[in-house]
Amino acid sequence: MKKNIGIITIILAMFQIFLIANTSALNSFNILLLKNIKKIAPENEIPEHMMFIKKIDSGIVSFSHDEKRDLYSFYNTKNELKYYVLLSSPHCDDIRGWGGIIPFAIVLSPDLIINQIFLFQNSETPSWIEGLKKIKFFDTWNGMDTKQAVNKKVDAISGSTLTSDAIIKSMQKRLSNFNTVNIVNNRKSFFRKK
Repeated sequence: MKKNIGIITIILAMFQIFLIANTSALNSFNILLLKNIKKIAPENEIPEHMMFIKKIDSGIVSFSHDEKRDLYSFYNTKNELKYYVLLSSPHCDDIRGWGGIIPFAIVLSPDLIINQIFLFQNSETPSWIEGLKKIKFFDTWNGMDTKQAVNKKVDAISGSTLTSDAIIKSMQKRLSNFNTVNIVNNRKSFFRKK
């Protein structure tokens, strides 16, 4: 009988150690998952390459980045979601204009409507870019949801064909990639703020 009590005590002690170790490992795993899925930082920690969002809305104070989907979310002081941002780079770095890659951000409203395209520094001829801005080429997709925009037939602009064609192809590629992720995930659960 004493032998059985000793064995039972050892088994219970081992079981207790097992539970403690696994609970700790599970908590560490959950924390790691949360860190990878959502990173929120105060305004002064918004990455330099994303500070353009302050030109669009000075009320932005925090952001999160879903690394798996490469989707940025921006919030105001009330912690309300204001914008999503998709970056063309590095997803579209294989598409080149006359001066090389043309990196830009696609700014979306919370309901996935394109608000604008924000161009980053590039090696295109500034007068060509200004010409495209004057004819509102970059506004072509504004007001469309991501599914409409990826299917929008846009002709390259004569005179800056390489540049405009690179932007069109980059838009199609980045939005197509994003929409594929959206099909796999339920739209409401995908964008529900945790």
